[in-house]
Amino acid sequence: MSDWSDAKKWTMDLIKSGIAFTVAAIVTLFVVNTVQQSQAFENARASAFYTERVTAMRQLQSETVLYDRSAHTAYTELFQWNSKQKTPAMVEYEQVAYPRWQLVLESANYLFPDCEKAIQALRLENEERYEIYHRFVYAQLDSSRAITPEWMEERRIELWHARPKFEESEKRMSDMRATIIRGMQQALFPIKTHRSSVSSCAG
Repeated sequence: MSDWSDAKKWTMDLIKSGIAFTVAAIVTLFVVNTVQQSQAFENARASAFYTERVTAMRQLQSETVLYDRSAHTAYTELFQWNSKQKTPAMVEYEQVAYPRWQLVLESANYLFPDCEKAIQALRLENEERYEIYHRFVYAQLDSSRAITPEWMEERRIELWHARPKFEESEKRMSDMRATIIRGMQQALFPIKTHRSSVSSCAG
């Protein structure tokens, strides 16, 4: 009878151990699976964010070329403009290129917070240049004077005096964009140097 009790006790202990091991294994698998899923989610999110940032940088580069082309054409036509109707290039610049590039800057600003100050400075410079252009356009549209050769000559002189401002602004914007692109590249592809922790967006 004692042997039977010992055997039964041993069997029950074995069953308990088996149950405990099974439960522990299930819990462990659940925890490991949860951790792995969490890591996979974080990796996928980081990968998506990285892709989004690369896209934003490339978009800024490509859209800058299109924007500069549109702005240059509009400013060139402004110097030759002699009517009360905007040219197609001026309309395209004001209604398409300018607002589109502003959106590109907003996206870059959101995705690259280290470059926020540089992007805001670029945005301000661009807005100031646009205001000069805008002032000349609406001075002509709102003027009650007829567009005569004399009036055009006065306007050309004013535009000529404003030309250095356009050129200086264009140079500053070019330098700012180069600085921002360097900062974006550094954020995406950091170089292991003693300066790598400092954002090149600072200039």
